[in-house]
Amino acid sequence: MAERWGGKHRWQKHGWQKNGRENIEGRNMDGRKMNGRKMVGRNNWGGRMGDGHMTRFFQIIVVFVAVAWWPLWAGSSNKTTGILTALPEEMRVLSQHLKDKHTKTFLGVTFHTGKLQGRKVILATTGIGKVNAAKTAALLLDRFHPGEVIFSGVAGGLNPDLAPGDIVVATRTAQHDFGKLTERGFEPQTPTPETPLFIAAHEGLLRAADRAAARVELEPIITTHGTRMPRVIRGVIITGDVFVASSTKVAELRETFKADAVEMEGAAVALVCWQQRVPCMVIRSISDKADVGASEDFERFIKMAADNSARFTLELLKAMAEQPIGKQ
Repeated sequence: MAERWGGKHRWQKHGWQKNGRENIEGRNMDGRKMNGRKMVGRNNWGGRMGDGHMTRFFQIIVVFVAVAWWPLWAGSSNKTTGILTALPEEMRVLSQHLKDKHTKTFLGVTFHTGKLQGRKVILATTGIGKVNAAKTAALLLDRFHPGEVIFSGVAGGLNPDLAPGDIVVATRTAQHDFGKLTERGFEPQTPTPETPLFIAAHEGLLRAADRAAARVELEPIITTHGTRMPRVIRGVIITGDVFVASSTKVAELRETFKADAVEMEGAAVALVCWQQRVPCMVIRSISDKADVGASEDFERFIKMAADNSARFTLELLKAMAEQPIGKQ
């Protein structure tokens, strides 16, 4: 939300011009007679300070404000980027590229600081599920104050057009198991403004993701029909504390949320970041179809899918370095 600056300025001139100088006759506001002398009021800055001094004074103020507000206007280009994954397999490629590595542990969570693609980062593995993810995200924000947070990993595909290795960049995230259970069934809802059902991704991060998608090199997928190249789409990612392996549930989630992928951490991290006004993006590569064969497909494709998500994250960091993401 952009900040607006401004206000009313009212200039008042006492007296009138005569022979090139101000002459004031009559009485001033407190009733005292003014005998042609130039009045210099206590609040009349023009009488104490010449035009040149005034101009210089306001130039200094403008420069001071610009310097103070530049980081907020330009985005988080000088800040650290937090990158989270749920599993060690999802962190492997990112860890291999990390430079100047240092390690810190808080409440049992290990954070690795360093640089990726020349950008300062903090890496951490959250563990599985929303509670673990939210805990790690809160620690990350509290201890390191990142400019933005990226969650990278794998997910089950709900969109029938997606296949293992494809990537979904979340435009919105939601918790699919947060709601009310009645005789009519489950109703997804959130009871307070602090916990909206859908969390929208930061527009600046989405623009950076578009630039990354145009040039990222992903690992090809070998199928029974030959080799195919993964694709990157924008979409909706939903989160719940269950591993979905049911075609019936896939159809239900697809209909209710119009979602493209399902996983177990992303929306929890996005909510924590949204509450603290920190930009967040969830990136997921498809490892399975979330159907009856999900467990077998997950084991088969997790390495490839995790590596593709990490490769996209690395390309996203490049895009963010080239152009600040700006404010929402």
